[in-house]
Amino acid sequence: MHTAPGWAVTARSSDYALAPCRQSARFRRVSCALPARFCVAAGPAIVNAWRRCTGRTMRMARRSPKQVADLIFEHYKEGRAEAAMALFEELPPEFQQRPYIRNSVLGAFANAGDLEGAVRWFNTYPEAGADPSVKSFGKLVEAAASAGKPDVAKSWLDKLEERFGLCDPLVFSMIINAYAKANSPALASDCFQEKLQRFGEVNLVDVNTVVDAFARLGDSGGARRWFERAQAEGFEPDLTSYTALISAVARSTQRSAAEDCLSLLGSMQAARLTPDVVAHNAVISAYCRSHQTDKARLHLHSAGQSQVRLDALSFTPIVQVCAEEGQVQGALAWLETMRSQSISPDVTAYTNVLLACARAADSKGAREVFDKMLMDKVQPDIVAMNTLINSNARSGDVDAALYFLQMIKEQPGLTPTVQTYTPILQGLGHSSRLAEAMALAEDAVALGLQPDVTLYNVLLQACIKAKDADSAEAVLQRIAEQGLKPDEHSYHALIRVYAELARVDAAADVIARMQEAGVRPNQYVWTGMLRACEKGKEPTWACVAFRTLVKQGIEVDSMLLSRLSAAVPLSMASSLQEELRMPTPSRRF
Repeated sequence: MHTAPGWAVTARSSDYALAPCRQSARFRRVSCALPARFCVAAGPAIVNAWRRCTGRTMRMARRSPKQVADLIFEHYKEGRAEAAMALFEELPPEFQQRPYIRNSVLGAFANAGDLEGAVRWFNTYPEAGADPSVKSFGKLVEAAASAGKPDVAKSWLDKLEERFGLCDPLVFSMIINAYAKANSPALASDCFQEKLQRFGEVNLVDVNTVVDAFARLGDSGGARRWFERAQAEGFEPDLTSYTALISAVARSTQRSAAEDCLSLLGSMQAARLTPDVVAHNAVISAYCRSHQTDKARLHLHSAGQSQVRLDALSFTPIVQVCAEEGQVQGALAWLETMRSQSISPDVTAYTNVLLACARAADSKGAREVFDKMLMDKVQPDIVAMNTLINSNARSGDVDAALYFLQMIKEQPGLTPTVQTYTPILQGLGHSSRLAEAMALAEDAVALGLQPDVTLYNVLLQACIKAKDADSAEAVLQRIAEQGLKPDEHSYHALIRVYAELARVDAAADVIARMQEAGVRPNQYVWTGMLRACEKGKEPTWACVAFRTLVKQGIEVDSMLLSRLSAAVPLSMASSLQEELRMPTPSRRF
């Protein structure tokens, strides 16, 4: 393009303008506003060129129907249903009637696992005068299978058969896979048998899917039976077959599971198959499950020396063992080993280290691990955050636990759970901060959580420490309002509150209430009742309570005898024992 002397074309991402300069024509960034006097001086040719460049006089080129259809197909493959629908609206009516285009949008819903969206789109076919094809029904089967609803997928398959009198074997394989993912190996097996009867053949993929279904449930027997069946029917097990079986065996509780996995690894190698990292990880996990940590470490080292590229899951079982044993330093050492091999610890590995800190009540160590987690750019999930809160609450640092609770609330994608609140309430109770605990429990309800009886029982423990009967009764009432049923621990806590206040009559009333609610008083409840009699100096009540518990068939242990001997004079206790034909208690209990 020619320019007037002393002007240069200047470019920006979306518009162009002309700016004076002393050099020859070159690009410079300036405002795209075109001076009116320049429009006159430069002439219509340059002005029109400027307008074309800025789009002021040029309309956006319209895509052809074929281009739109191609874009819809791309969105279909990626599962971008909303984008596919938007493009569909650009098509002229005659193109919208074409089955393959409409089915492409349906397929986008299927690939996204959006069953409801797929059904809604399918329901537009009659309104548009479009006739659903075999592929249309097949996409609905696929959508239901991807959504993890194999029964719905089966119903759409039945509709397909009813309408067209045929069925695609590939669609049947989708349903087998859906049942496998839904942890229903029996139904996956039935579907496998049905496919075999209808079509007279199955493939190794179907066999592997059923084996994997049993593996997901840790049913090594079922997985092995299907594996051997495949061999008997002439199938040559592949890498997937062996890996699924090894994973199933590794999940079993037998101590020989790891050795069985090793034997299967040998069979793989004999079949000229190279075990992958998943198979090796299963062996390591099996050793750790049976607490053979040394052998797990040896196999990890051996796998690392081979051509297998280890991953975070290779180390996680060993880190977990350290966590279960409370070995914080050992767990941290394994994280460093992972880093030394250029393997980034994942959120599961970090959570296990946090668990070790929680069991050791090491809040400082937990915060250090959490800091390393953030430095490694590992996004904590709610399990990791709950474990971090638990470690701080158990070590008595309730304020830190409250801080991390607030962090969860402010972090997108994270939502507190009941398990988030329970340890904090326990920590507040131990710190004699009952009012804060009561308010925090209501905060959980306000967030839409449904607290369980365990959470409220923790709150009742706080009431015991505070000797606050009114709050304890309020908590018991709240349990009922939430549609829950107080258990023996709930009533025992309430009795203990009244025992600390020496209110024998109130404690006896609690026992009557729990019996009316169908909850049988246990040894701990009666121990609390005898404690109330002791504190209230009511030996007569103590004798009545003891007679009642014996009559109800409660096993009298040393704890009950100790409470009885503390609540009544020794002579009265001796007479009671003779009456009930029981050994005479002594003060040593």
